[in-house]
Amino acid sequence: MKDWNTEGGISDCCLWDGVSCDTASGYVIAIDLSSSWLYGPLTSNSSLFRLLHLQKLNLAFNNFTSSTIPSEFSKLSRLTYLNLSFSMFSGNIPYEISRLTNLMVLDLSGFSYYWYVRQGQLGRVITQNMTNLRELYLDWITFSSPVPDIFGNLSSLTHLSLRTCYLLGELPKSIFQLPNLQYVDLSGNGLTGYLPEFNVSSRIKYLSLAGNSFYGKLPDSIGNPKSLNFVDVQRSNFSGIVPPSLWNLSQLSKLDLSDNHFNGQLPYTIGNLGKLTLKLLYLDNNNLSGQIPSSFGKLTQLNQLDLGSNFFSGQVPTSLLGNLTQLQYLFLDNNSLSGQIPSSFGKLTQLNELDLGSNFFSGQIPSSFGNLTQLLYHLDLSSNSFTGVIPSSLFELRLGYLRLDYNQFTGSLNISKLYNLNFFSAIGNNLSGPLAVPPMFTWYYSVSGNRLTGSIDPLFCTLFQLKYLDLSSNNLSGTFPECFGSWASSLTVLNLRSNNFHGKMPRTCGNGSQLTTLDLSHNQFQGRSQSHLLNAKGLKF
Repeated sequence: MKDWNTEGGISDCCLWDGVSCDTASGYVIAIDLSSSWLYGPLTSNSSLFRLLHLQKLNLAFNNFTSSTIPSEFSKLSRLTYLNLSFSMFSGNIPYEISRLTNLMVLDLSGFSYYWYVRQGQLGRVITQNMTNLRELYLDWITFSSPVPDIFGNLSSLTHLSLRTCYLLGELPKSIFQLPNLQYVDLSGNGLTGYLPEFNVSSRIKYLSLAGNSFYGKLPDSIGNPKSLNFVDVQRSNFSGIVPPSLWNLSQLSKLDLSDNHFNGQLPYTIGNLGKLTLKLLYLDNNNLSGQIPSSFGKLTQLNQLDLGSNFFSGQVPTSLLGNLTQLQYLFLDNNSLSGQIPSSFGKLTQLNELDLGSNFFSGQIPSSFGNLTQLLYHLDLSSNSFTGVIPSSLFELRLGYLRLDYNQFTGSLNISKLYNLNFFSAIGNNLSGPLAVPPMFTWYYSVSGNRLTGSIDPLFCTLFQLKYLDLSSNNLSGTFPECFGSWASSLTVLNLRSNNFHGKMPRTCGNGSQLTTLDLSHNQFQGRSQSHLLNAKGLKF
């Protein structure tokens, strides 16, 4: 705004940055000063409120130092566009805003601890006289009141966003009957009751109802908006079967039904769901059961698929693995899936994360896992019944997270090639051989409950980021490395329980230590516990 002056600058205000004028009359009709580093209060006597021909005003992303919104905005009766979002206003939003009956776009989004509408007064701020209103954004404003019925009468509305506003009660039954509504975000509120029915000719493309407390089923009419592209109802307390009409929405790119109480089996028609468009599908943390339909293989554009924490059973269909070559995230954990891991897993070369934990998978890990070398970072195979030697190809991946707990793996560990590894756990297997030294960036290392032998290699002392070390219930022996004292300064948990260690703890252990848990029981240590261990604040023996 350096050029906003008439002395030595540009004399014609219509040429100033952010200002637009009517070419015929010369009146200022638009001001856009969004993200302009404005600072200080906006007062009721500001010359801004004398611009009576103003049609568009954008003051978003500035800092009006927690001043209240002046009621004088109502003088700008020709406004069709008003955006005051994230501009650090505070206090009550004045009901005089409702006098701006020519508004098409109103954005007052902010931070809930600054802005609010007095309880029960939302219907005075947004009234049925605003018949031209097309886009309404009131995100993160504290309302603590129900959605007024008049919201269901704003027939011109195309965009409605009331995210995290502490809205209560039930939605107006006519809300999804609005003929022009395309974008709805009511997430993060406390809405209850049954979800209203959708218009048979609904044009809604974006629907987010996440984080509410609805009850009952999703209405089958949710399949009426054939142009639906985005549906998010996670953590919304819905129950019953997923409406069959939902599986026929061919334009969906994201569907999130996670963390609800949906039950029943998935139909074969799920393969019709956004066949050419669906990228993200989350069905986790529900009560879904039965086998995973082979028609999943038709969803060839999927990037992320989460079926975790359900009651799916049977084998993983080979079509899912053979055709979904674009998958980056696949979560099948906490189900009742069984059988051997198909070698076709090796075709998922774009995977970043794979979680098969807490199922009934058995047999050996196929060598085709070695094909996942490029991108796979997170791998969880824990709590299954895998057997045999861990294939060497698994230790050549670029893994940062590897969990193999509670299986029946045998053989020795060779994790030194996992240069990116920072989390490794192989609790409760039949692993044998010497204790492997993890890569230098590892912060979590647990191999308890195996048959590992030998001593602690002095190379452990180079692991300065190691915070959690559990070597309990093995056949390890020997003494602590002399360098243990300086190395242990990063540790918070050290568990050496039930081994054959002997000798004394080095005197430096405990000085400046971050230890919270230390378990040396059931070994052959000698001498008294040394008093300097008390220097470790929060230590539990």
